[in-house]
Amino acid sequence: MRPMRHALRLLPALLLVIAIAPGCRKKTPQETVQNGVNGVMLTEPARRIVSLSPSATEVLALKGGSNFLAGRTAACNYPLFVGRVPVVV
Repeated sequence: MRPMRHALRLLPALLLVIAIAPGCRKKTPQETVQNGVNGVMLTEPARRIVSLSPSATEVLALKGGSNFLAGRTAACNYPLFVGRVPVVV
């Protein structure tokens, strides 16, 4: 009876490892990303970003991603150099 109790104590940890393990797999470059909304297929990561939030624009610009910024809202006005990006919303 004692070995069975010991095995049952390890069961939650085993289930956790089984649940997490598939997410640790590396994706191959040939895999495509599919948008579930309208079925757009991408063969590589997106290279252009349209920011719909002033705080997101600020973080993106300050972290060095402003060269990926393709559009912004009229309220996105900081840092000042994002003023060169066209307003789309």
